[in-house]
Amino acid sequence: MREFIEVKVTESESELDRLMKSGWELFSTTTYLVVPDQRIKYHLGLPAKVKIEQLKEIIMKYEELGFKEQLFAKISEENGESMEDFSYSGGRTLYSDTANFIQRYEELVHDKQVRIYKKIEHSNRNIEDVECDF
Repeated sequence: MREFIEVKVTESESELDRLMKSGWELFSTTTYLVVPDQRIKYHLGLPAKVKIEQLKEIIMKYEELGFKEQLFAKISEENGESMEDFSYSGGRTLYSDTANFIQRYEELVHDKQVRIYKKIEHSNRNIEDVECDF
């Protein structure tokens, strides 16, 4: 049995056509008589898979416009962290609310497993600045 996230009933053939073009599926019809005419009710469902793909298309548009970075920055700010401290490669493994959010986002939206790291600060010390006792 199909999983529908939304169900609609219509008698309009133009609405039936419009809905089916946007991913809805016809799963049943009901015929009834209103003298002297016979009428049909169309029962349609929007599959969860279709709705998810539609939402992902909207998210991709947001990302094209740079809102993904803004979202991550706001989430890190809300958590008292800074995106400047995070890295996708190299550093110390990080477990924080922001890192968890980013990892979950990437998994749900892009089907990607990512690791978030805490950047390691390297001091720019010269060998002459290191004191030795020998």
